[in-house]
Amino acid sequence: MPQNSLLAGPAPSAPVAPVATTVASAATAPAAEPAPAPVVVLAGDLPEDTAALFGPGPAVVRHAGAGPDGLRAALAGADAVLFGDGPALDAAALAAAPRLKVVARAGAGLGAVDVAAATRRGVQVTAAPDAESLSTAELVVGMLVAVARNIPQAHASLTGGAWQRGRFGGAELAGKTVGLIGLGRVGSLVAERLTAFAMRPVAYDPYAAPEAAAALGVRLAPLDEVLAAADFLTVQAPLTEETRGLLGFEALRRVRHGVRLVTVADEGVVDAHELRVALKERRVAAAALDLDPAGAYAGLVGLENVVATPRLAARSAEAARRGAASAAESVRLALGGAYGPHVVNMHGHAVSDAVRPWLGLTERLGEALTALAGSLPSHLEVTLLGALAEQDADVLELAALKGVLSGPSGHPVSLVNAPLRARERGLTVRLGRAADAGSHHSAVALRAIGADGTTVRLAGTLSGIRRHRRLTEVLGYDLELPLDGDLAFFEYPDRPGAVGEIGTRLAAAGVGIESMRVARAGEPAHALAALATDAPVPPHALTEAARRVGARHSRTVPADRPRSAPRRW
Repeated sequence: MPQNSLLAGPAPSAPVAPVATTVASAATAPAAEPAPAPVVVLAGDLPEDTAALFGPGPAVVRHAGAGPDGLRAALAGADAVLFGDGPALDAAALAAAPRLKVVARAGAGLGAVDVAAATRRGVQVTAAPDAESLSTAELVVGMLVAVARNIPQAHASLTGGAWQRGRFGGAELAGKTVGLIGLGRVGSLVAERLTAFAMRPVAYDPYAAPEAAAALGVRLAPLDEVLAAADFLTVQAPLTEETRGLLGFEALRRVRHGVRLVTVADEGVVDAHELRVALKERRVAAAALDLDPAGAYAGLVGLENVVATPRLAARSAEAARRGAASAAESVRLALGGAYGPHVVNMHGHAVSDAVRPWLGLTERLGEALTALAGSLPSHLEVTLLGALAEQDADVLELAALKGVLSGPSGHPVSLVNAPLRARERGLTVRLGRAADAGSHHSAVALRAIGADGTTVRLAGTLSGIRRHRRLTEVLGYDLELPLDGDLAFFEYPDRPGAVGEIGTRLAAAGVGIESMRVARAGEPAHALAALATDAPVPPHALTEAARRVGARHSRTVPADRPRSAPRRW
């Protein structure tokens, strides 16, 4: 590796020699103004107490709903928007919110959000998919009982003045086979509950884990087998290109004659026209539909063997509260620079508690990498070391990209749009893993390769109970230095008095040294002085200090956060 460039760095060094510093700041840097409170806009149908979920920190504004223009006006100063049913967050609405960091839906559906536009702008889009699962599963069970025992029809007949006990007897559930189309979160909850009715569950879901199905007492089978065996069918599969028309002409002719069907899936999984034909021919004895009043199933309302509800699956008070709480937590994480488990527009977005603390470290390493290189690299390698290599931590590739691009991008960069920004700048990235983290339990290493082939490498780890971010390697020199605040680096021929010269020049510029480490390597010996300072090092002070010690290279890395205490909420 060439030795005449800070990008390349020397061979790995001998152990670090810590340097005690007594340099005092000649002047105290003024504290930054406290950051303004973030603004959270609440829009659409939400529980009355949603604002209370945020505590005293952010400014929470409830948008009452005055059409698209009113929504855009409300979003002009918003850092976050949390919404329920109602508003459409299209590209125009998102463009009206230059500070926006996160759009959080207090529920599962995101059809009202232009996710592509949000992604281009680096805005997180989050949902609360689990909030509605229990209410949806309970509605499925209720509708299943309703179509088995003809409860709505019997009620309508009785309130109309008739007494027709023999007409509405129906069928028991016990001992019957229930076919589940979809065994995700909702399907699993349905299966658990129907087992209590002594039903025999069989499911079609090509993505379900056999072990999970077996634990629920559910037998997985091909679709044809499920259709042929089921006395009752429940459909809760999501609408995708793969599931669109899944129960159409062919499938509804392979069902067991007289089957009763319940669907809470988005319209399109069950073909509306073919279902109408099957209901009229009594191949499907009865159906219960949770439908959109203006959707394709609306024409089935009024058939005597159809029970319909107007999208009630998630419309319980408990589901609304869970959705709002989940969305508020996503907003809180986003405004704190973190990412929750339900970000829909970020590759590898499921971030575990074990991995989440490494996001900030990796992003900071990326910032330092670009600052030390002096330009944007053409290729980036991210290596997870030690125990971290065994984690599902692909998201750290995005964190590294975000850090590397934050300075030179010229556009807002987040984990959401970092891959897009990288492609625009011609930056490629590769994620690797290695078992050896040296003396550390886990670490992250970044290596940048410039267009001319020069390289720069940094590594860092989290230490202590409080998981402090620490630099462990710079340019081939091993050292330990806090990664917070402003940093400065000098590579120079090793000689006595050099550290004092650097401290004196910085003190004359009003910069105090909070921490310093010196590492040595090479023949003839060179040293790298790495400093954490209490204020940015002015360019003239950096140049003068470098001149005094004969440094062949010197760089600064700016702090990554305001020096004022962050607001807590």
